Amino acid sequence: MIALIFYFWSALQSDFSRREAREAIPVANMFQGESIWLPKIHDNQYRTKPPLFYWAGLLSSKALGKVNEISLRLHSVLAGAGAVFLTTLLGCWLFSSVTGFMAGLIVATSLQFTYLSILARIDMLFVFFITLVLTASWKMIHASDARTRSLFSWIATLGLGFAFLTKGPLGLIFPLLAVFIYTRIQKTQLPWGKLLLGPLLMTSFWLIQGSIEGGEEFKSMIYRESIGRITGDPSIAFHNEPFYSYFFMIAYGFLPWSLLLPVVLYQGIQNHLQNSRWLYPAVAFVTLFILLSLVPGKRDAYLVPVYPMVALLIAHGISHSADKVNRPFKGWTWTWQFIMVAVAGLGIFVATVAFKPEILSVLSNLDFVHPNDRWMAERLVQNHFPAKVFFAVATTCLLFSAGMIYKGLKKNSALTSWGSIVVLTLLTLLWVRGPLTRVENFYSSFRTFGEQTSHIVGENSLAGSGEIFEDLRFYLNLHFDNKSPDEAAQILIENSDTYLLIPEIDSKGILQANPGFQVILESSGGIKRKYQLIKDIPMQSKK
Repeated sequence: MIALIFYFWSALQSDFSRREAREAIPVANMFQGESIWLPKIHDNQYRTKPPLFYWAGLLSSKALGKVNEISLRLHSVLAGAGAVFLTTLLGCWLFSSVTGFMAGLIVATSLQFTYLSILARIDMLFVFFITLVLTASWKMIHASDARTRSLFSWIATLGLGFAFLTKGPLGLIFPLLAVFIYTRIQKTQLPWGKLLLGPLLMTSFWLIQGSIEGGEEFKSMIYRESIGRITGDPSIAFHNEPFYSYFFMIAYGFLPWSLLLPVVLYQGIQNHLQNSRWLYPAVAFVTLFILLSLVPGKRDAYLVPVYPMVALLIAHGISHSADKVNRPFKGWTWTWQFIMVAVAGLGIFVATVAFKPEILSVLSNLDFVHPNDRWMAERLVQNHFPAKVFFAVATTCLLFSAGMIYKGLKKNSALTSWGSIVVLTLLTLLWVRGPLTRVENFYSSFRTFGEQTSHIVGENSLAGSGEIFEDLRFYLNLHFDNKSPDEAAQILIENSDTYLLIPEIDSKGILQANPGFQVILESSGGIKRKYQLIKDIPMQSKK
């Protein structure tokens, strides 16, 4: 419930980003009567993903009566909260109710998990179904009666089918390989025929219909998505990174809990390798991590399906170290001491920034900072630098949290240290996903410009030239084709009722070559990439 409320509240704080709009436009097209079998952005650009995410968006949009941020983020919010619930449930089955509760809070407050749970993107729906399969599979393997095993085998089968329909064959390969390895270790048998054939039958109706409507282009897309991403096909395998990249991605994507992962794995290998309950999430985590690392295309969002399993391992490690029966493990003490020093150091840094804000400018210019993040950081520092009272409160919270960790160390209470990090993380996320997100939205949203453009164009024609971002396309809600600058200029000359949408950096030549063209509207509000709406105003009309 905590995750559901937090994610839903966070999802209301911003307009669509460019990547979200890439998924939102196909839903908007379906809502307006386009084919539900082939999600597409426009006539010449299909989305290279199966349709379940878009069907879910269409269903929620039909229920709400329109396509907007709420209707398209709702299933991500529900999927995120659902994955938290499943993590908690599996933790209760594997270990104890306390460990399950801790695991749920850990995964719910991890950095990348909260981020994807509030966006209109495919990833969190995929995470939910992978977690559903792994949760059901535990019961399918270890239930004491045949009826329960059969029930959960059907749940696992449905989860595999829906995972396939969300993100393709990897939805089948990821969980089944993890379960297969675990059953080989435990020497148990599963109904593999049902688990393999069921999902294939579920997806076959989409594959057949898509082939009929999409022809060779659809078949080529399926090949690239299923084989191309694994083999590194340059036509589809984006974000190529070295095999070790995910070590860095999980280090920051699962913050703050990734700081505990090394000692958790070490302790588990030392003490719990013979424990099937610990081995289950460990095998799932290691299997998915290695498999993902072998795939050429890598992004931090692709790694999130392993987060529930990592949360279970960390929760078990904390609860195990909190048990008075167990001898204190030095690795835990050293890790918590490091976290305590890091939190206290961050508090001192925050206090320093209040009086020397130029420190942030130095940090934002580091090579690893993305140019877009650097640009945003400059806007925030220049125009929205907080009052000193904010820094005083932030510093107090950080130092208090460090003090609570110290208290936990003195009392040998891992739960005290863990609770202090949970509270600090929740407070930080409430600020980041709330006030900070609303300020960032002012500099990133194309809503105002898109709606103004739509109002001006009205029933007239619109042409485009240059790269038009997907979020601007969504808020325009107008059909237009992209043309070359020369073609766009000719269209404006020949059609008096046509407007041209073009990036400001591309419009200079057109405006110089055509004195009759005037800028009717230009995007404002601090947006990094400026766009202009241009119309041909005949000379006689100007007089």
